Amino acid sequence: MLAVPRIKPRTQGFTLIELMVSLSIFAVLSTLAYGALKSVMDTRTLVNQHMDNLTSVQKTLSIMQRDIMQLSTRGIRDSFGDPQPPLQVVNDTPEFLHLSRNGWRNPAGHDRSHLQRISYRLEDGQLMRQSWRVLDRAQDSVPVVTFLLDGIQQASVRLLDQQDRWHNEWTVSLDNKQPKPLPKAIEITLDIEKMGEIRRIFPIVYFPLPWPTLP
Repeated sequence: MLAVPRIKPRTQGFTLIELMVSLSIFAVLSTLAYGALKSVMDTRTLVNQHMDNLTSVQKTLSIMQRDIMQLSTRGIRDSFGDPQPPLQVVNDTPEFLHLSRNGWRNPAGHDRSHLQRISYRLEDGQLMRQSWRVLDRAQDSVPVVTFLLDGIQQASVRLLDQQDRWHNEWTVSLDNKQPKPLPKAIEITLDIEKMGEIRRIFPIVYFPLPWPTLP
């Protein structure tokens, strides 16, 4: 009996049309995947920027809280020798808040006071903290300027007096015999670009000291 030879099946590849369809599907899937990845990366970038902005705002408010809560009754003399009150608030001006504060740390043991004069300035959308190394300034006294926050559209201050009434401006009297008492709290409102208004109220806790007589 003769053996019938086995015929191997013919191996067939992709046709040109099938290959083009496969490549088209792969291109569509790749485009969708890239779009999804780009969207995730853009969202992550925006979240990181928002977190950085929020951290800067929290740091700024923490610095302001530290200054305000250690408010002092010590008045100063400016570079022209004129007496200035320990606390002065004038809204709608570049330097809207001036104050004297306690608790200026001195870890190096320098021969200086523990009191410090501070002012907050808003210029071209930038919030800056100015501090002086001396209380009673000379004409060559230069402040140390610390940049705090950018994108500030407006900054305003309100003060709560001892009778629980709010004031938009405040100047402590320089009368040595009957000084105007310090407020109970100070409210800071910052209108920040892309974040809106942020409002914080800081209580003032201080130890009454004898009202100083300026030199």
